[in-house]
Amino acid sequence: MILSHSKKFIFFRVAKTGSTTAEVMLRLSNAFDFEQDTLTGTREWELPTINRLEQRYDTELFDWTHATPKDLVDLKVMTLDQLREYDCYAFVRPIGSRFVSGYMHCVGSKRKWTRVEQMGLQPHQFMERWRQDHERFSAWEIIGRKQVDWFYCEGEQIVTPLDFNNYENELQALLKKLDGNQFLEIPKLNRSIQEPSFIETRREWARQIWETQPEIQQEVLEHYIEDYRFYENNFGTSNTQLYKSERTESVAEVG
Repeated sequence: MILSHSKKFIFFRVAKTGSTTAEVMLRLSNAFDFEQDTLTGTREWELPTINRLEQRYDTELFDWTHATPKDLVDLKVMTLDQLREYDCYAFVRPIGSRFVSGYMHCVGSKRKWTRVEQMGLQPHQFMERWRQDHERFSAWEIIGRKQVDWFYCEGEQIVTPLDFNNYENELQALLKKLDGNQFLEIPKLNRSIQEPSFIETRREWARQIWETQPEIQQEVLEHYIEDYRFYENNFGTSNTQLYKSERTESVAEVG
């Protein structure tokens, strides 16, 4: 999360929407005042964290990186009226693509902080954990939490959505709006540290759980129906796309 008082700007990090890349590029843009603005840490690249929020609140019980507007209000960081005065943005992603990305993240990773119990999770084990995350806040909330949680506060839309499927153009436009440095290319930071063969192995697991088990598709759609409608209303798409490659693949449209 980036909370900039100098620019009256907030970037909310919706988990599994390219938020690490976005925060790193925003930080590198030199658009912010490090004396008065708050930027959460990006551990992938060991960028320093501005600790004013962490010093004030107990971060053992709260993940500031993926804070929502409601979190800021509930923890008295800002009022709803103050939030209305800020330009707030976050990326939103098609639900199928995000679900598969969450699955790929949790069943195995070569990153040093991956939990041992996450390695090689079978589909039924993964689904059990995913269902638990509907009910509790945990490290696994990256896939259990609905994206609309990051866009609304007390029933009012506070945050402007950015289209994940138009990621680079959306991020470049945001950098320009902030008068930050422009970049010739936006790297995919998390993806670049993994071997292509490892990514394809996890993607195949994702295909198996998603494409061969329609009851899981339906369960996921029902849980994320608000996300589905939010994305469709803002960007005019009506599919549960899995991912983009040289050959665009998607599941059938849902009603």
